[in-house]
Amino acid sequence: MGSIKGGIAPFEATPLEEIQAKYDTLRKTYRTNRTKDFEYRKKQIRRLYWGLVDCAPLIEEALMKDMGKCRYEAHVTELEWCKTECVNVANKLDAWAKDEPVADLPLQYWPMKMRMRSE
Repeated sequence: MGSIKGGIAPFEATPLEEIQAKYDTLRKTYRTNRTKDFEYRKKQIRRLYWGLVDCAPLIEEALMKDMGKCRYEAHVTELEWCKTECVNVANKLDAWAKDEPVADLPLQYWPMKMRMRSE
């Protein structure tokens, strides 16, 4: 797969016989807990955003072929919505992931300063 320095590689279709191996690689990566890092997650969300921008004409064409959506409708209902969600998630991920105090914690556990951590 080709790579653009500092950017996203151009789209290349994956041959069917390689899909299982790629799936296995994704599962192994997930199990390493590498994807729990918030900076990693934000980077992936930003990559998704720019992938949507870069591939917008292809996505619009696919939506026309698959669902009969005109380019404008595809752009407004699919691409812009998803891009907005990418920005929203990237901006709020740190706040969503902040530790929260445990509600109604019995007095004897207060010195432990227990917190709930969202992942």
